[in-house]
Amino acid sequence: MSTRVRNYDVFLSFRGEDTQRTTVSYLDEALCREGIVTFRDKRRLEVGDYISDQLIESIKTSWFAVVVISKNYATSKWCLDELQLIMELHSANLIQVVPVFYEVEPSDVRHQTGSFAAAFQEYEDLNTERVSQWRRAFNQVGYLAGFHSTTWQDEAAMIRKTVHSVSSGLLTLRRSSGVDLVGMEAQVVKIHFLLNVGSEHEVLMIGLWGMGGVGKTTIAECLFERLSSQFPARYFIKDIKKICKDKSPSYLQERFLFSITGQHIDSKRVIVGREEIKARLKHKKVLVVLDGVDKAEQLHALAKETSWFGGGSRIIITTQDRGLLTSCGVNHVHEVKCLDDKDALQVFKKSVLGGKRPPFDDFEQLFIRASRLAHGLPSALLAYASHLSENTTKETWEDELSLLETSPHENVLEILRNSYDGLDNKDKIAFLHVACLLNGYPLNHVTSLLDDGRPRLNHLSKKSLVSISKDGCINMHFLVVQTGKEIVRQECKNRPFIQRFLWDADDIYNVLDNNIGTDETEGVILHMCKMRDTLTMSNTVFEFMRSIKFLNFFNHLSDTKYNLQFKSSEFYFPPNLKLLHWDACPLKTLPSRFRHHQLVQVNLRYSNLNSLWDDTLILHNLRRLDVTGSKNLIQLPNLSTAKNFEELIIKGCKKIQKIPESLKGLHKLRKLNASHCDSLTSISFDVDSMRFGGNLIILLIFVYQKVGLDCVKDLSIDGQIHLKLSGLHGPIEHISFRPKQQISDELVMMEEGLHSLNIKKFRYRESNAPFSCQSFSGLASLREIKMVNLNIKEIPDDIDRLLSLEKLDLSGNDFMFLPESMGTLPKLKYLSFQNCRKITSLPQLAQVETLILSDCVNLQWLWELHLEEEQATTYCLLELWLDNCKHIETLSGQLSHFTKLTYLDLSRNNFVSLPQSIRERTSLETLHLNNCKNLKSVEELPHTVKYLYAHGCDSLEKVSLSSNHSIKHLDLINCPSLKRDEHEHLMDLFMHDGRSQEGSWRCACLPETEVSSDSDNETSQKLSRTGNFFRYSSFKDSLLGVMYQMNKKDSTLPYLNTSISWGGMIPTESRSVKVVDTRPQHMQSAKQIIFQDQDSPSSQSTCQSYTELASSGDDNPSKQISFSIKSGSEETQQKGFATHPNSASVTGVPNIHFAPTQANFSFHYTDSHIGGLLAATYLPHAPTCNPQMVGMIPGRFPLPVEITETEPVFVNAKQYHAIMRRRQQRAKLEAQNKLIKARKPYLHESRHVHALKRPRGSGGRFLNTKQLLQEAEYAAAKEQEHNKSVQQENIKANMSRFEAHTLQDSKDRGSTTSGSDITSVSDGADIFGHTEFQFSGFPTTQTNRAVLVHGQSNDMHGGGDLHHFSVHI
Repeated sequence: MSTRVRNYDVFLSFRGEDTQRTTVSYLDEALCREGIVTFRDKRRLEVGDYISDQLIESIKTSWFAVVVISKNYATSKWCLDELQLIMELHSANLIQVVPVFYEVEPSDVRHQTGSFAAAFQEYEDLNTERVSQWRRAFNQVGYLAGFHSTTWQDEAAMIRKTVHSVSSGLLTLRRSSGVDLVGMEAQVVKIHFLLNVGSEHEVLMIGLWGMGGVGKTTIAECLFERLSSQFPARYFIKDIKKICKDKSPSYLQERFLFSITGQHIDSKRVIVGREEIKARLKHKKVLVVLDGVDKAEQLHALAKETSWFGGGSRIIITTQDRGLLTSCGVNHVHEVKCLDDKDALQVFKKSVLGGKRPPFDDFEQLFIRASRLAHGLPSALLAYASHLSENTTKETWEDELSLLETSPHENVLEILRNSYDGLDNKDKIAFLHVACLLNGYPLNHVTSLLDDGRPRLNHLSKKSLVSISKDGCINMHFLVVQTGKEIVRQECKNRPFIQRFLWDADDIYNVLDNNIGTDETEGVILHMCKMRDTLTMSNTVFEFMRSIKFLNFFNHLSDTKYNLQFKSSEFYFPPNLKLLHWDACPLKTLPSRFRHHQLVQVNLRYSNLNSLWDDTLILHNLRRLDVTGSKNLIQLPNLSTAKNFEELIIKGCKKIQKIPESLKGLHKLRKLNASHCDSLTSISFDVDSMRFGGNLIILLIFVYQKVGLDCVKDLSIDGQIHLKLSGLHGPIEHISFRPKQQISDELVMMEEGLHSLNIKKFRYRESNAPFSCQSFSGLASLREIKMVNLNIKEIPDDIDRLLSLEKLDLSGNDFMFLPESMGTLPKLKYLSFQNCRKITSLPQLAQVETLILSDCVNLQWLWELHLEEEQATTYCLLELWLDNCKHIETLSGQLSHFTKLTYLDLSRNNFVSLPQSIRERTSLETLHLNNCKNLKSVEELPHTVKYLYAHGCDSLEKVSLSSNHSIKHLDLINCPSLKRDEHEHLMDLFMHDGRSQEGSWRCACLPETEVSSDSDNETSQKLSRTGNFFRYSSFKDSLLGVMYQMNKKDSTLPYLNTSISWGGMIPTESRSVKVVDTRPQHMQSAKQIIFQDQDSPSSQSTCQSYTELASSGDDNPSKQISFSIKSGSEETQQKGFATHPNSASVTGVPNIHFAPTQANFSFHYTDSHIGGLLAATYLPHAPTCNPQMVGMIPGRFPLPVEITETEPVFVNAKQYHAIMRRRQQRAKLEAQNKLIKARKPYLHESRHVHALKRPRGSGGRFLNTKQLLQEAEYAAAKEQEHNKSVQQENIKANMSRFEAHTLQDSKDRGSTTSGSDITSVSDGADIFGHTEFQFSGFPTTQTNRAVLVHGQSNDMHGGGDLHHFSVHI
């Protein structure tokens, strides 16, 4: 049976004059006594030749039809039409039919003889087709098993038997026809709770709100089926919006009343219909579902007030318009959201396969890819499943998926286009701007860039076309974005030069290169990394595109190459620009003809500018200026005329020497980021506070510049700062804070109090003047606090006033004790006391989930409890760092309290064997034992452990793994006591035993043993035969092998773009990585990968920091492998920072600081669902990736996998497409036997040899003479800088172990201090030096963040520059 909506259990079809007062009346009463809802047309006024629409709907929404055929049944055209429709539905298995032959013979019914012959004789003059359909229906019903009245002596007994038959059938049908709710059951449960069906006296209206195709109707159908038996009257009217295209609200009222009462109410006026509904239903308990309401008048016509219905009634309304529900007084609203990836895949599989076998092998990856294209939208999943199920080969699936990745399926487009068509013209304009240009931007940016921005976005939000993320950014569903772009394409009939918005890199290249732009274009957004080649634009290229208001040329922040060039500096910009965003702009100054009057936002990040504009410009509309990373910019312009100015970001502008005095008159300035500005770090200023109207106002006073700022609510700045904030006083070197933001239903941004506060010094010195922390009473709104390296000696008792506090970092301070009141903070989940070397014990912190105590060298007790407290306390601790905490007493006993522990770091401890209580931790997944020099054996690990890291354990002789171990990552590097036999035994256990890790991969890093070269070859061959290894060779002290467990065909890796960070004393010889791929044969490639120092000019990569979204069988969107190596006499110890191990590195989860001798291999997988990039909840935020970037193809393409060369091959987009065209052409010629398949690798050997000898730069491009000279100069300067840093390091050798330099751009400065001396110097967006995975062109405050992890050494004394390497697979 279909999952159609059922308003009735039984439809009664009968001839009124024969049976209405007798048999049908008794049957109707008996059915109602059993709780069976019947439809019986009591009036039976047969007006017209055809049955009414209400009767048709009643038949279609019934489970059963009881057809009482009497002598005069065939004399009624209405009865015959009813029977015809009933039998058609029965043939389609949409209704069950129970015939009752009342005083007639079934044979007469089958053959239309007896009393029926005369009736059909009279219809001979009617439409022949219609009469033949009646005869066919009579014939079909005559053959059905039913009840023959003449065979029953007692008519009452026949009725009882009929009722019993229907009742039994209903039970079976309802049980087997449940709505398929994969992934939606949780939402149904929540709505069921809102309905509160048990309350018999109140009447409730519940709204189901969500975007088109998200499953509102499906959920409503499910609720209707589950609850209908509890209501004497019920009605489901589907797709009201569609009905009302041709019908008036009064028609809805007639259908409604007819379905509930079974009587025709002829009402031409809506107000009369309202009164009729109220009069007839005010004492009835009804269940009503109004589906697809899009206008308030529809709801007012049917259910304006709850007083219209009897006690216990429930009215469910589904709509895409939240504003409609609000205006109609519907207070209980549930937002229906998209499915997550897991449920989406399940729905897709079920829809495609339907219990059948997959159409081909290796289908899993294509299924994942297809399901993710829908981004959790159920209607899209069903449409894609239906469309793709028509294909039976893998190749056709891939072709169809490629099409769907660029534009949505027509069925999806129709659903989402309907939402667009319901907007007014100005809302449509705003919708297209967001879809094509502004998706992912902060709300306040978009509202200022669009005309009437706030009300327009408010309308789109209420109609489920956009949403607002928690951090205040616009978020439009991927398929809605595709729909908007398709609408724009259709408007211009796919002619880009007259397209309203341009976003495709090839289209933009053609338009600008050929100078064919027109006034039709209003906005251009270009991902420069996707350009097929560098473009030198004419100075007048925009003269014919004067309507452009939005110009956005963006790229990856790691790509500093200027892909857009000018013929001269007098470039003509469109005169009406509102948004100018140009990353790595090659201009040194803006043209003199630059028009500025309409400018709202200027983003010139990482530009070559040394000045912007002169001080005479009038900037009434300017609100934001971002020149991040513009290292040549000397000064900022006069901004005094920009009275609406709100945000200034000069982060990383190293030559700017002062904050403009013109800022002091800008009373709307709310954000200032001046961090990492080298020339500003020596400036002294005060940060003070005051109370005004109950609000805390923070004042910045630049003493020598006579500049004061009192409106800034979002600040990040370095300098010689004297802080006086509430109860916090003292000198600091960095301060940043953010306000607590909340967005109202009307999209008004409200800022109340502080959300986070970060104050710190970049170096820890025991001689630092202590910072005074007297009280937290004035900071009650804070959720995050970092007070790092401040030498605080005492934490005040009133810390318990921070009731909203979730994260607290007090690393690098000198207190010995903590107040007991800290244990009462209800929301505190993350706590770090790293490098607090004087603390001896902790208060009871049962609520904390993550606790970092690294380098708390004097800590003796985690917390001390009495026996009764131990029994009564339940600890929430999940992650615990105790590395280099060697003085904890009864460590095993204290660890026994933490039964939920999943992550434990015991590195650099002195125990000989594992603490006994570890064996009892059945939830433990990650265990760090690195550099435990006395540890001799690791045995009896919990079976739950997946990640074991024990590198640098000099005495380790034995590691025991059980046969059902779960180990996925194993690191035993630099364990010289681990013998060869133990090594091989361990490898066998690791490879062949253990629980099946379906779709996952394993990694082992084991020490090299001293064997002969022949033996080594045998070992190498053995490893190679497994087909599961990355083999890393040429390391002096260790052999590193990374084993991929690709035992399932859904373990296929996507395109990989691997970033390695390496520091410390780097061996001078070249390092190579041999990759042995275990993917299916058609996807395999083997390449020799060369480590290349990214600090050299020749290694600046193009678009290397982004990994294309690709389907992966692993649920984890990010895989990272880290290795520690031993270099010279220096040892590497690594410390992880809290996160889930599945998104972490092998030797530790994401770390805070630098990695002087750390190599990180990062395999980043991107999740595609509305932004899909993941970050740990309590980690310092990594560089961001805007949701709009998800799915974009990187500028550097991996060639198809049939390449067999062992050298790395790097090509840009243009080269890639050219290569692919040539390959396709060759394949075509080969198929026609017109080309010899065997080809020489090159035509001229001399040219080939010459090309091999020529030096290459970024992306494999040849370097010219000028570039070679520049590279030589750069190398000389780099060497001089390195020598200088070595000298400085020698001077520092006798200084305190805890000294460290300021957090710097590692590429520009290098690192000359010990990683262990740095305590919590990275925080959020302040990680300026690590931009490998950053994107520009989009706001940096996004919810979805890509976690870039770098390791840390805690006991390094040698220092050395931090080097970066890239490996491309």
